[in-house]
Amino acid sequence: MEKFELFEKGSLGTCWYGKYHYLEPWAGCEHDCAYCYARHRGVVIDKLNELNAVFNQPKLLTDLPGLLDKIRAGIAKNGVKILKLSRYTDFFSPSFVKNGTSAAVLETICETSAERVIITTKGTPDENIIKIMKKHCGKISYNAAIKPENRLNLEKGAPSSRERVEAAEKIAGAGIKTTIHMDPLILGLDDLKDMPVFFDDIKKRGLNRVMFSFLLLNEPILDTVKTRIDKKSLDTILENFDMGTTRKYLPKQDETV
Repeated sequence: MEKFELFEKGSLGTCWYGKYHYLEPWAGCEHDCAYCYARHRGVVIDKLNELNAVFNQPKLLTDLPGLLDKIRAGIAKNGVKILKLSRYTDFFSPSFVKNGTSAAVLETICETSAERVIITTKGTPDENIIKIMKKHCGKISYNAAIKPENRLNLEKGAPSSRERVEAAEKIAGAGIKTTIHMDPLILGLDDLKDMPVFFDDIKKRGLNRVMFSFLLLNEPILDTVKTRIDKKSLDTILENFDMGTTRKYLPKQDETV
C-alpha cells in the first residue's frame, strides 16, 4: 500500500527493501517533466488536493520550522540510516533552492545520525548548498540526471544539461561521490552518435561514474507527453513501445504498470 508520508521505507528493488527511507518534504515538482510518473500517482494527487496545490507549484507539507523539527524527530524515531531525496519530487526544485528551503532541509538532515544521503536530481544546487554538501561530503552521494540534449524539451522547468553538468563538476570536485544518471533515455530520440561527445566532456570534468535508464510509458504519462510534442515525434517514440500490454513492475504497487 503506497503512502505519502514525510518518511517512507524504500520499496524499489527487493534487495534494498527496507534498508533505506525516502524523505518527501513537499508535494509536487517545478521541473514539470512530461514523462513524470509521480504526477499521476494517486497518493500524490490526494496530497496535492489536501494541500490545495498543483503539481508544478510544489508546496511544503508544513511550515519550514515545523518541517525541520519533524525531520529530526523522524530520523531518530525510524532509525534512518540511508535517506533518499526524494521519490515523488526533486529536492532541488528551483524556488526551494532560491529561498533557502533546500539548504535548510539538507543541513538539518546532515546534522542528524543518518549515515548516507542520496540525492537524485535534475536541478542545480546553489553555492550555499554545495558548501553544506562539501562540509558533509562523507555522508552524501549525488546522482545528477543529465543526458545529451535532444530536439525535444520534455523537462519544461529544469535547468539545461550544460548547467547540470557544470554543477556536477563542482560537486565532484568537492570530494562528493557523483554519478551521471542518463535518465530517461528515449529510444528513437536520444541518438547514439551524441554519446561520445557527451562522455568525453564529462570525463574531462572528472565525472567517471555513469548509469542510465530508459523511458517507461503508461497511458497517463503518454497523455501528458502528447500535449508537449508533435505527432511525428510521438510516433517515433511509440515505435518502441507496446501500449497494448500492461506490466506491473512492482507487485505490491498497483500503479506501477
